[in-house]
Amino acid sequence: MKKVEVLITDYTHEGYGVGKIDGYPLFIPGALLGERVVCLIEKENKSFGRAKLLKVLQTSPERVKPRCDIFGICGGCDIMHMSYPAQLDFKLRMAQNSFRRLGNLNIQVDEIIGMDEPYYYRNKVQVPFGMRNNKVICGYYKKKSHDIASFDYCYIQPEYTTDIITFIRNLANEYKISAYDEINHSGIIRHVLIRNNYLNEVMIV
Repeated sequence: MKKVEVLITDYTHEGYGVGKIDGYPLFIPGALLGERVVCLIEKENKSFGRAKLLKVLQTSPERVKPRCDIFGICGGCDIMHMSYPAQLDFKLRMAQNSFRRLGNLNIQVDEIIGMDEPYYYRNKVQVPFGMRNNKVICGYYKKKSHDIASFDYCYIQPEYTTDIITFIRNLANEYKISAYDEINHSGIIRHVLIRNNYLNEVMIV
């Protein structure tokens, strides 16, 4: 593993910054377009490498502080460190790149119409439950794992959805209802799925 300095010139479809060393691309989670960063190369494949962001030398004006305290740990969000206009631009770039790369189509995608409030929008969530220190916990999986990042609040789902999930977790702890253990294949609650609509009607499974 070695440290390198790169300029971020593109994004992957996951929102990772892409910088190149002598033409060899590095995928760097947390790095933004236009930033100059120091990163640690952790894995090298034939066509690309993966690196860990260590320091931002030149910061993008689109970098913002994520609202969520567990951003970067939880796998529920990837681009909350971008300003909302930058998020829309990223999604537009991904749509255009997909048409060009997968369909060989040079299509001009119209500007994305954003939301007035880019939070609390998700109308379907499936939240895994687990056990930690003999207590039931719930949250989203950490990136590329089935280890649960426990949360008490989430900015991408409606507040009443978080209230429902928290209520179920507290009820399970109060009545000693165990969560599912993937290793031992035991326990009762594995996931809670909640769907809602614009009328605030809710379905819980």
